[in-house]
Amino acid sequence: MGGAAALGAALAVALAVALAVVSAPPASADSAPAGTIGSFPTWSIGTSGAPGETFQGAANFSPAAGFPATTWVTNSVTTRVPTGDSAFLGSSTGFGQTFGSSRAQPYLYLSPAASSAPSTTTITFAGNPPAGWGFAVGDIDADFVQIIPRDAGNAVLPASALGAQDTGGTPLLNYCNNTPKPSSCGAGPFTDAPQWFPTGTTVGSTNYPTPLVLGNVADTSGAYDWFLPSSAVRSLTFIYHVQSGFPIMQLWLAALATASTISGSVEQADGAPIPAGTDVDLEHSDGSPVADIQGDPVVVPVPPSGDFSVQAEEATYDLAFTVPPGDDPIPTEVVAATTPTVTLAPVDLVAGPVLAATGVDAGPPLALGVLGILAGLVLLATRRRGALGRTR
Repeated sequence: MGGAAALGAALAVALAVALAVVSAPPASADSAPAGTIGSFPTWSIGTSGAPGETFQGAANFSPAAGFPATTWVTNSVTTRVPTGDSAFLGSSTGFGQTFGSSRAQPYLYLSPAASSAPSTTTITFAGNPPAGWGFAVGDIDADFVQIIPRDAGNAVLPASALGAQDTGGTPLLNYCNNTPKPSSCGAGPFTDAPQWFPTGTTVGSTNYPTPLVLGNVADTSGAYDWFLPSSAVRSLTFIYHVQSGFPIMQLWLAALATASTISGSVEQADGAPIPAGTDVDLEHSDGSPVADIQGDPVVVPVPPSGDFSVQAEEATYDLAFTVPPGDDPIPTEVVAATTPTVTLAPVDLVAGPVLAATGVDAGPPLALGVLGILAGLVLLATRRRGALGRTR
């Protein structure tokens, strides 16, 4: 259909969309509960006027993550929020298997304090984080970081509250082994991985009695460690030390958001197959694309059957339709996927041709009912975030 071949054809298309959360695989393949999807925060950053602090900001999750208000302060002299385009924890890393790839998701970039002294960064949660949240520290090679968890009363919690993962280094704790490889990784080999010391260790001539992630002194690429902490953790303090050179540390936060599966169908009045080139684009309410776990826009090709499906965290989205050249556009649908199960009211399409050849009268409007949940392509989507820099 479309172009000259469609001239003279009187076709109409009905669109009905139903929403539901189903037990489809979430962004995490291993440990995330069904009906959830990995969610990453936006990071705000500003200078701090408090004594001994250089920067402060917030990490804001989407409402679907149910994460408490989160603030941070640091005396790191170089603090940025890179985009996550060139340095990220890919879907094959342990962290990525749980929350989805962090590609195109911002993170916090931290350096030592002035004169290469250890920097201190504290992240504080206004309430108890939900079960299943996590964080990761990256580029730990020519440096090391102490990690101190505290409860609501500011008492230090045991190292077990941090929920250290992959402590044996399997899979190897190096995100440069992911495909696609982050562009910040260089040529390799990517065999470096940090060491985890839950009760501390001696570095040089100094004993550090707190939990510690220790790099192997040489400046390499991709070494990281990750954690699934207890919900009792109300703050995290990162004390970041130089071992050699001028290292930096990367810090990611992630949570599990409740998810909705948006399923629907595109139909033609005469029952003909839907032509190739018909796609559904998942967009935020401002028209910006929603990104999948690889950081690419979520674009669902509509098969000849017309059935499609896409999973995303609960929010309000636009469904924008792409049709083949020569076919009339399908109006954008606003989808309020804000509860575990949502059913849209019947949809009346506008008068005139829809997915019919341009200029062909398709007759009066069609009153369309809501279809049930339909089998189709399922994509795992996370929200694309803004960012303030592009430094690895």
